[in-house]
Amino acid sequence: MNIRKEIRLFLSMGSRAVNQIIVINTAIFLVTGILYVVFFLFNKLEVYRYYVKFLELPASLPQLLRQPWTLFTYMFLHAGIFHILFNMLWLYWLGKSLSEYQGEAKVWYTYIFGGLFGGIMFITAYNIFPVFKPIVAHSYAVGASAGVMAILTALATLIPNQRIVLFLFGEIKMKWFALIVFMIDFLMIGSSNSGGHIAHTGGAVWGFFYMILLKKGIDVYLPFQRLFIRLGQYRKKKKTMRIVHSAYSVEYQSKGTSIAERIEKIHVTTKDENEIPTQEEIDRILDKILEKGMNSLTKKEKETLARYKDV
Repeated sequence: MNIRKEIRLFLSMGSRAVNQIIVINTAIFLVTGILYVVFFLFNKLEVYRYYVKFLELPASLPQLLRQPWTLFTYMFLHAGIFHILFNMLWLYWLGKSLSEYQGEAKVWYTYIFGGLFGGIMFITAYNIFPVFKPIVAHSYAVGASAGVMAILTALATLIPNQRIVLFLFGEIKMKWFALIVFMIDFLMIGSSNSGGHIAHTGGAVWGFFYMILLKKGIDVYLPFQRLFIRLGQYRKKKKTMRIVHSAYSVEYQSKGTSIAERIEKIHVTTKDENEIPTQEEIDRILDKILEKGMNSLTKKEKETLARYKDV
C-alpha cells in the first residue's frame, strides 16, 4: 500500500474532520521542520525565521494589517514536537466525541472559529494591557490549542455530566475537567507563554458561548453553511447537489459513497412526481442535512430532494 492510499485509509476511519485537521497540521509541521533543518545546516536560520513569520500571528496591529491571513494560518503551525503531539492527541479524543454528537462540519467550524477567537483575544490583550507594551512588536502566536480548547468546552457544555476516565486521577465529569483545564490556562497567563494561554482562554470562551447559543436554538455556524451553498449555486437548480457534494464531501461521504450517489438510489413513488419543489423547501432540507446529516431526512424529504435533482 502506497502512502497516498494509507492517507486515504486513515481519513476514512473515525471522524473525517478530525483526521483532516490532524493531517493538515502534521503535514505543515513536517514541511516547516524539514526546512528548518535545511536552513540550519547552511547557517541561514534568519532566512527561515523571516519566511515563517508570514504564517505566524503577530500581536502588532500594523503587522497584522500587512498579513491578515495569519489569523488562519497560525492555528496550523507548531513550535515543537511535543507542542503538536499533545494538541493532536487532545484533538483526536475530543473532536471524535464532538463529531459523534454534532457531525463533522461542526468540528471544523468549532476548531476554526475557536482559533480565530483565541487569536483575536491574543492580539487584543497584547495591545490593551501595559505589561505587554515592551514586547508587542516582537510577539507571535502559533498552535492549534485555541481550536482544541473550543472543542473541549463546547463538548463539556453539550454533555457536562458525561464521565471520563483520566490516567492516575480516575473518573471525572466532563464539565469539571474542562473547568480545571480552563483555570490552569487562565492562571498561567502570567507565565513566559502569556500569549499562548490567552489564546487558549479565548478558544475556550468561544466553545462555551457557541454551545450555549446552540442550546437556545441559535446556530451561529448556519449562516456560513448557507453561504457556502449559495456561492455554489451559480448553475441553477441542477447543480445544487453537486455543490453540496463538493463543499461538504468531508461530512457526507461514507465508505466512498457520496451524497449525490445516495440520492440516485432514492426511488420517487409519490403520486405527484411532476411537481417541482420550491427553492424555500429545498433550502430547508439542505439546512437539515447540514445540521443533522442525510439520515435525518424523512422519506418525503428524500423524495422531494430526488425530484429537485432531476428538474
